[in-house]
Amino acid sequence: MISAKRLELQNLPAREADGFIRYALDCAAIVAVTDVRGIITFVNEKFCEISGYSRDELIGSNHRILRSGVHDAEFFRSMYHQIANGRNWHGEICNKKKNGEIYWVDTTIVPHVAASGKVDSYTAIRFDAEISQKGCT
Repeated sequence: MISAKRLELQNLPAREADGFIRYALDCAAIVAVTDVRGIITFVNEKFCEISGYSRDELIGSNHRILRSGVHDAEFFRSMYHQIANGRNWHGEICNKKKNGEIYWVDTTIVPHVAASGKVDSYTAIRFDAEISQKGCT
């Protein structure tokens, strides 16, 4: 049964497979895309739900809108240095909701490197760290 499903997925046209992957990611993860200046260009519904902001409020805003003040400048400098040089970054980040509440997310940031060799955007894939921490107790 698994083999049949695997074959079915392998035979999907690339566009269909990409759509399925995006759907699966949207079902499970909090996703955002920013340009190199940190301006938000895409958020999924889970991002809106956890942050309390609407998509319209987020698109075009700087990602700093979520800063909680928990992390120091060195934390962000180190993270930015890594992703600006085309390397993935992973860690936990404390963000602030629109209503002022804080929340923790387990985050992976993946830089998109253009054909020119320069990073042109970042995709952040997050999971609610508070849910995973509750599951460990």
